[in-house]
Amino acid sequence: MKKNLNLLLLLVILAAFNTRSYGNGVLSGELLYEWISDSTYRFIYKHTYGCPGDTAPLTMPLCIKNPCNNSGVTLTMTRIPVSNGGSQNSGTAIGCSSAKTTCDSIGAILPGFKEQWYAVIYTLPSRCNAWKAFTYAGNRMAATNIQNASSGRLYAECTFNNTGSYQGNSSSYFTLKPYALLMQNNPFTFNNGALDPNGDSVVTEVIIPKTGVSSCADTAVSVVFTSASPAISIPANPFQTNNTFTLNPQNGQTSFTPVQSGYNIVTYRTKEYRNGVLLGSTTRDVCFYVFSSGPSSNISADLFNAIDTNCTASGSTGGPLGSSTIQGCVGQRLDFCFYIKSADTNAILRVTDNLALNMPGATITYVNQLSDSVRGKFSWFPGINDFGSRLLTLTVKDSTCRPPGILLYKNYSVSLYIYPRTQAPADMAICAGETAMLSVSGAGNYVWTVLSGGSSGSLSCSNCSNPTASPTTTTRYAVVSQSNSFCPNINKDTVQVIVNPYQPPTIATGDTTLCLGEKAQLAVSGAGNYKWTVISGTSGSLSCDQCPNPWVTPYTNTRYIVKSSTNNCAGNTDTINVSVIQKLPTRPSVSISTTFQNYAIKNYPISFFAVTKSCDSPIYQWVLNGMDVPGANTDTWNTIFTTADAHVYCRMTCADKCALDKIQYSNTIHLTIVNSIETVNSKDYIEIYPNPSNGLITINSKNTKTESYKIAITNSIGQTVYKTQTILLGNGNGKQIDLSYLPAGIYTVMLNETPYRLTIN
Repeated sequence: MKKNLNLLLLLVILAAFNTRSYGNGVLSGELLYEWISDSTYRFIYKHTYGCPGDTAPLTMPLCIKNPCNNSGVTLTMTRIPVSNGGSQNSGTAIGCSSAKTTCDSIGAILPGFKEQWYAVIYTLPSRCNAWKAFTYAGNRMAATNIQNASSGRLYAECTFNNTGSYQGNSSSYFTLKPYALLMQNNPFTFNNGALDPNGDSVVTEVIIPKTGVSSCADTAVSVVFTSASPAISIPANPFQTNNTFTLNPQNGQTSFTPVQSGYNIVTYRTKEYRNGVLLGSTTRDVCFYVFSSGPSSNISADLFNAIDTNCTASGSTGGPLGSSTIQGCVGQRLDFCFYIKSADTNAILRVTDNLALNMPGATITYVNQLSDSVRGKFSWFPGINDFGSRLLTLTVKDSTCRPPGILLYKNYSVSLYIYPRTQAPADMAICAGETAMLSVSGAGNYVWTVLSGGSSGSLSCSNCSNPTASPTTTTRYAVVSQSNSFCPNINKDTVQVIVNPYQPPTIATGDTTLCLGEKAQLAVSGAGNYKWTVISGTSGSLSCDQCPNPWVTPYTNTRYIVKSSTNNCAGNTDTINVSVIQKLPTRPSVSISTTFQNYAIKNYPISFFAVTKSCDSPIYQWVLNGMDVPGANTDTWNTIFTTADAHVYCRMTCADKCALDKIQYSNTIHLTIVNSIETVNSKDYIEIYPNPSNGLITINSKNTKTESYKIAITNSIGQTVYKTQTILLGNGNGKQIDLSYLPAGIYTVMLNETPYRLTIN
């Protein structure tokens, strides 16, 4: 009977454990962003939920808002593998390895959790210093500190700045899990292990959890805390700790003593700063599950610790670990030791760290792992880019495995600050009369002085980061960071400002005009180096842009500018306008004719005519017997010959801009000057008489054979003044024509195709 009672008691105890409520809703969520290139980012959401329960969603929404222009976009994140050692949708053991969780068995004592990650890549369409991205999931896990938590949704957000040099920034992230198992009334420490991939400063704060979002159009609202005494409040009592909750914002270390069992949700927000500028923030919900006092209530979890920069054994009983920041210098080895000891001599301590993520190249050598006292030696040689704040997170687990399978652990944070090298800019050159903007990086509280060259008055300030230097001669300046006295070997630097002499002015050739398809050579003088640029007109029309005499081939009116420099000192600029006539170059020509052929009558007027092709602006000069005729400068020249012989031609100069071979010479007319013209005789026995006549002429043929002819008579300018159909000449036939109605002049009689000249007085 007694045996049966013992069995009954055991069953009652198990039933009591199994009736505990373990949530199967959403436990935690954190939204991060990772810079890829330019304005392209990968957004990653880490989703943690309880067991037993439904599997994680196949996709998650991502809402991105730009308050700078009131725009937004809705994206879909898809599943990716969990990359921190866990498998997709697998349960995560947070107790002893031998203890089952609710992910293993629905009747297990220990709660279990699953994790799923989601991601999407997106290119931001614009720049803003206050982007906000958020997602939502539901429903939340029931929590003792939030009213109706299981009926509300979890909300996670991140903010970021992609302006200027900040576009290459990635968000801070967390290296420790977002949940912990605690014992009621036992002091506890926790750290998210927040790290920043860009080495920026990370500040941690506690905020009120958010909910109330079911779409990208919604705005998150704060949850309502449950009633408690003392009241639930931020930041002193985010869940029931009797106001013992403290947070170090610089290293994220949280300390408290839980006094109420059950699930409790605390929302942390990390803010990322660079040189005092807020770059972004990330929220994260953390679940603290508190076991009620019971089987483990008599177990002390206190850990005593110390830090020792000299690595001596006397540090084993020192004060709190990380009570002050450990300082170091880039390029110099940093060593220190720490000691962790449990009050329980049966404790089995194991210490792990976050060096691989936070300080690549650093090492910790552990001694006496898996005992009640562990010693660690930290060693690091920070590289030139390893400056800034670093947070060493140590996780101490007691593997004794206290009932009901809890691994007691605490997180400790050690703050490190590595001073950067004080670095002035590289030596630079300026031109006479110019100024140089100096700069310096590394630590702060700078003092500038003049080492050699100019006077101290050439600096706009001596206690600033970015003085303006105005030297009149080559000067070397020195800068010292007074706030980095810890690293005297790297807290100073120098920079030399070289002053180049005044440069002569730039003078370019004058404006010019081209025809379509032509080219011209530009020229410039002054200075030594040149840079030609097309201001307007035909781009790409320069044969070279850094030479003194480029050829240009524009097809429209084009304006060029040339800038000169010597030793990187600009002289000045000058411009050249090249006008383009929209006409292809042509070769002109000129020919002449006259009212006579081969002969002219002495002291009788005669006219010469010039005809020009492919020239709009011809200039004429008539030439007689090799001599220019004064005043004979039009296309018609009227004259009287008194000599016995005449050779006449015209020299034409084409004033068109697009004319090729502008000077052209006409054909030459050779005339014999006769005293008078009598009867016109020809080899075919044609007679025209009298010549000169008073207008009445006779045309005969001495041939005995009669032939038919067509007669046409033209004046000196080629106009037809008389014309007949076919007539018969020869064998005694003739033709008399009355031309007395015509004015005096020289006329041409055409018999068929043969011309004859006659004069009418």
